[in-house]
Amino acid sequence: MGFKEEGARFTSDVKFKDYALNFAAGEASRFSKGDGEDASAKVDLTLSGLASLSANKHKAKAKEMKKFLKLKQKEAFIDEKKAKGTDSERKEAKVESSSQKTIGAEASAQTPSKPEKGTEKSDAGKSVSKDVSKKSVSKEKRAAANKTAVAKMLRAKGMIGNDLGSDKSTGDALKDGNTGAVRVVTEILNPATYLKGFFAKIAALIAPHVMVVLMFLIVFMILVSLVVGMFTSINSVSTTVTGFVSRFSGRGRILSEESLTDEEIDAIVDDSGATGRQEEVIRFALSRVGYPYSQANRASGYAYDCSSLAYYSWQAGGVDISYGGGYPPTAAAEASKLYSKGEVVNSTRLDVRDMEPGDLIFYGGHDNGRFLGIYHVAVYVGNGEVVEALNEDHGVVYQTLRTKNVILVLRP
Repeated sequence: MGFKEEGARFTSDVKFKDYALNFAAGEASRFSKGDGEDASAKVDLTLSGLASLSANKHKAKAKEMKKFLKLKQKEAFIDEKKAKGTDSERKEAKVESSSQKTIGAEASAQTPSKPEKGTEKSDAGKSVSKDVSKKSVSKEKRAAANKTAVAKMLRAKGMIGNDLGSDKSTGDALKDGNTGAVRVVTEILNPATYLKGFFAKIAALIAPHVMVVLMFLIVFMILVSLVVGMFTSINSVSTTVTGFVSRFSGRGRILSEESLTDEEIDAIVDDSGATGRQEEVIRFALSRVGYPYSQANRASGYAYDCSSLAYYSWQAGGVDISYGGGYPPTAAAEASKLYSKGEVVNSTRLDVRDMEPGDLIFYGGHDNGRFLGIYHVAVYVGNGEVVEALNEDHGVVYQTLRTKNVILVLRP
């Protein structure tokens, strides 16, 4: 090779070791278990890496050759300058020996001149060296370009095979078909993709503030619970609640209009504090929650109106509030008899703290021609709660005390 003849040496700039290390690192991360398109793709990508490595070597060699060629051109330029400097010395020598030169010139004109063998050989060597260098550089560049093209072709083929191998069918037509141009439309050009990111950022900004508000609310609730616990004893909770209800003038709140279980009835009775006859009265009333309302069948035992429920509840406790009538009287008739023979709990004001389980609460004030205008009665079961046959829509219900239009509270 011409380079060896001219004494060319590659410098440390050509680091083939670096190319080899990069290639090895890329290939090590690419090899894994696979079959079909995956395996073919890995082979193509491996060959692409080898071709790229070889192309890089040719590029580096061409670059080094080009540097060497420039160096040789620079040396030739320096030699030419030196040659021009010796020309002036030769002219002075010519003036001194003009006669001899003339004779020499005439002789040389008659005889064809022959170039010196050393000069001719040197010039030919330089020309040959220059031509060889240029050809070598071109050759290396062409080899590098060809191998780069092959590497790109193999890499493109490997990438296509890799896409085919990794495209696993899920059975979802939308998901399986979401590749290529379709993916560009459904993901990149889809506004929802960017909206999701936008809302995610908004949520990330708001979340800390929401957490702070929630923490303040939790602390506030804890403080309220502590204050209530400090100033309200467990024994006076029911009195406070029922006292508030007694001051509230309005409709009660239905707690249940479905039949109560024995466990639920036991819990209500235990909370009421009723004993003896009172317990028997309210147990009967609570056991009738969920029964239908009927005035026509009020004495049948499977339907009740307000006064028949009160009558049979006290009958279960061993007291006849008809006082010998043997039949459930109306609410006004019950109030009239009890007012004269029973105990008046409240008549001018309503205060649940004076009431006991089993007390009968009468509602009146209407101009209906009856005793005190009474039209309804409910059985008090304690803790500001009653059982009453409300109407045909709801039947017998267990609910909070209705304070509106309460006119009497009587105890048989």
